[in-house]
Amino acid sequence: MRIKRFYGKNSNAALKEIKLAFGDNAVILETSQRDDGAPESRVEILAAIDYDPGLKVERKVGPQVTRGTPVEVVVREPLVEVREPTPVANSFPADYDRLQRELASVKGMMGRLLVGSGLNEGWSDPAFAECLTQLLVRKVSAEIAHDLLTQVHLEIGSSSALKRSEGFARELVKAALAGKIMRQVKVRGRAEMARVITLVGPTGVGKTTTLAKLASAFSGQGDRVALISVDTYRLGAAAQTLEYGRRLQMPVEIVKDRKGLLAALNSFAGFDRVLVDTMGRSIRDHKGLAELCRVLKVVVGDTFLVLTAGLQEEDLLENLVHFRPFGCSALLFTKLDETSCYGSILNGLRYARMPLSFFTNGQKVPDDIEIASSERLADLLLDIVDG
Repeated sequence: MRIKRFYGKNSNAALKEIKLAFGDNAVILETSQRDDGAPESRVEILAAIDYDPGLKVERKVGPQVTRGTPVEVVVREPLVEVREPTPVANSFPADYDRLQRELASVKGMMGRLLVGSGLNEGWSDPAFAECLTQLLVRKVSAEIAHDLLTQVHLEIGSSSALKRSEGFARELVKAALAGKIMRQVKVRGRAEMARVITLVGPTGVGKTTTLAKLASAFSGQGDRVALISVDTYRLGAAAQTLEYGRRLQMPVEIVKDRKGLLAALNSFAGFDRVLVDTMGRSIRDHKGLAELCRVLKVVVGDTFLVLTAGLQEEDLLENLVHFRPFGCSALLFTKLDETSCYGSILNGLRYARMPLSFFTNGQKVPDDIEIASSERLADLLLDIVDG
């Protein structure tokens, strides 16, 4: 494994340098913006290459990575073989057909609700129409948006204050709507979270980077943190977790099966927090989901379902249904910086009936993570905070 830093005046320029040096199989470990230095090196990307499933990877990585210098990883233990997981008969779950029928039923219900999504005739004040439009533009489900505004209309629709001025009416309705949203949002606070936290979710949502951010956040609160990676399928995933562990000065275990996971959990019994990273699985990969679900059965703690904030409603529904067998206890939304359509967050809370845990809003480790809050979600949907 070779790890090297690349620079460019922007992300495209740096990625071009990576492609010239490492080809198309490079793994991006971290991207950051540099305020100092020459204009041609404002973007810094840490990349890796030369993964070999036959190599042996040491749990503790050796020398520091110096700027622009490749580093060879010392070898010791057999790395997990990259192969398709063994199918697990009737394990995901036994009534998979029932889940499919349930999903079809939910989609049908949503379709019927969308057909009748016209503005409620009882909402005579244009302020309600403006708020409804904003929710729909942010991709809040039409059903949820109408339900929220119907409740608001029942509370303040007859208020004489709505007649004071158009601007005042707009702010009054928006404030009432924000309060209604905030009262419906549940958040799983840090103190309520289990000692062991596992991240699961589809491919490409940023679980490994999120794991590093969580590790840094817990460590900053004084917790002793250990990391476990069950992601032995994605190219370079083990090396990425090892590099984060080295940077954060935390122990890392790379495991390939349920027995190895159990051993790693036992070895970290004395730590305040143990964070478990897993391979991303497409909802179409039924065998892979089944195998991962079987491996994680030995973990006792919280399981956070990691999803991107800009997820379309149908994709959101399918992920919630297909990851239900993992027994997720909270939702974690990533990539808030890559969308302006935050409705999937509210939709997910209503459909899954699970609390929020964290938001991430960039690639910087450890900075771009925050404890989710009802106020933050209301602001994302309604722009209630000035500036």
